[in-house]
Amino acid sequence: MFEDLLSLFIKKSKARLKEDKGTEDISRLSKEEILQLGIKEFVLGRIGRAEKYFKAYLKQEDNNLVYYLISEIYRNKGDYERSFNIYQQIIYSTEVDVEIYYNSILGMIKVYPSIKSDLKKDNLIKILKGLPEYIKNVVLREKILRVLLENRLYEESVILLKYDKELRKYINIDENYIELLRAIYLYEDKDLDKSMEILNKIENKISEEYRKYVFYYLGLIYYKKGEKEESFRYLKDVMKWFPESYKLYSDLLYELGKFEEIGRFIHNILENKENGELEYYIALDYKSKLGSIDDISDKVESFILDNNLNRYKLVYKYIKILNDQKKYDKLDNFLKQLSSKVITPSINTWTCNNCGYENSLSFDFCKVCGTKREKK
Repeated sequence: MFEDLLSLFIKKSKARLKEDKGTEDISRLSKEEILQLGIKEFVLGRIGRAEKYFKAYLKQEDNNLVYYLISEIYRNKGDYERSFNIYQQIIYSTEVDVEIYYNSILGMIKVYPSIKSDLKKDNLIKILKGLPEYIKNVVLREKILRVLLENRLYEESVILLKYDKELRKYINIDENYIELLRAIYLYEDKDLDKSMEILNKIENKISEEYRKYVFYYLGLIYYKKGEKEESFRYLKDVMKWFPESYKLYSDLLYELGKFEEIGRFIHNILENKENGELEYYIALDYKSKLGSIDDISDKVESFILDNNLNRYKLVYKYIKILNDQKKYDKLDNFLKQLSSKVITPSINTWTCNNCGYENSLSFDFCKVCGTKREKK
């Protein structure tokens, strides 16, 4: 979509990318040449120089695409407030291409969690309510919903679904799913009682696909309320889908004295029986509490390397334990194996599907346009 934006504009302006030797005197350049150089620098990731050209261009002529590119630069630099305001300015323009409108909404959503305020929330909700009117393509609206959910904007997701009947039909969801989202944003807003009330109401009504989320959030709520046996009852069968809470679940087992269950995980690991990342994490966490992980260390390493787990909780846990226990030689050896096994030296970058920029594998989001990397 981002490439479409650039190609659309270049086609309209009949622009050819002019070579920039870094010594251009902007005052000597035509408006078209300034824009061409700005686009080129932006695509190549040289955002400081791109910003210089775009600002010079906007002094001569307003253009929503250029404003969009400027807002992307501010977002990349962490100036989320200014970025949000420009996205909003574009959306409220009287004439704006649907591609720019769509991308500006995505930009707003991505920066909004960093600068939340009642006014900005009201502005975003107003835009979401009118989305079906301005973006006719339901596929694009579904992508906007996905980005809202990725950014944990559950209340805003409910608003979009409430006002977009076609979208609800397109993704085949019912009122129970919308109620689940309501419960999640109430949980995030620390209204545990209201969230629990909704979750209990839909527990036996919601489809199997989404029931694990009901159990997960009920488990979290009971844990926060100090009702740990109830928390365990809900979490025990769904935790493998929620690695972000492995530590909480491991602590819960320990606090409840579920040593027989923990022992079963350790036994199965030592006996080379099939286990998942959750079981390895709990066994590793428990053994570290006892002071030594020596008997399962090699098993943990083999599991990590065999499953290419280079970005998950187990790896971080294992590295931290080795470091805390001052097992530096073993840590160095493990990191060497991890590097050679997981990060292929000949493929150390990924190409953004949105803007084409080559990013380091160290980053999950494109440095230029902020698009999330698609894992293969």
